[in-house]
Amino acid sequence: DFKREVNLYYDAYYIWPPKEYLPALSFLEKNSKASDVVLTYESLSSLVPMISGNTIYWGHTNETLDYKNKQLLVEKFYKGQMTNQEAQVFLKKNKIKYVLAGREEKTLGKFNYSFLTKSFANLELEVYNTQL
Repeated sequence: DFKREVNLYYDAYYIWPPKEYLPALSFLEKNSKASDVVLTYESLSSLVPMISGNTIYWGHTNETLDYKNKQLLVEKFYKGQMTNQEAQVFLKKNKIKYVLAGREEKTLGKFNYSFLTKSFANLELEVYNTQL
């Protein structure tokens, strides 16, 4: 079927995001400013501005300055390869107010930064406030 074919060749989150993502992104829309920067991985990076109106730190190849370096930092963050202090400096320097953890982010590894506060969660997506 067509959806299966898309899954094989293209990240299907862009086309069929899990329905559980909508309440989390609606939470951001209602509880944040459009200027609040959100950290997420690639598949959610298109959905966040479209649904919640927030700015993202890293996203589309052609629309993100310094794409490759930012990608390495985002991956290091989500893999839990930063210390608490390094993660705080990274988030503060880039004015990141919210961190999202959905399917794709969780496949990168397990991050557990003590300063993050979970603001919203359902089975598919967690929203953390950086408190910075």
